[in-house]
Amino acid sequence: MIDLRTASAHIKFGQKEKAKKLIDWVTDHAKYNFNLIPELIDYTKETYDGAIPMVGFGAGAYIKTLNDYYGK
Repeated sequence: MIDLRTASAHIKFGQKEKAKKLIDWVTDHAKYNFNLIPELIDYTKETYDGAIPMVGFGAGAYIKTLNDYYGK
């Protein structure tokens, strides 16, 4: 969730390239985990932590971030 909220902040400050890297990082992890988006991804181990799927803090934050990124 924090990565996605950080991506939204980057978008609001006109840093779409930084936001895209975070969005892609989360998306790539989800692709290898049955497209499930967790609450947390451990940055160093790149493993899922927290509840999976996490509707509000995982997928909900993902959808919100994509809406911010694509201007919907």
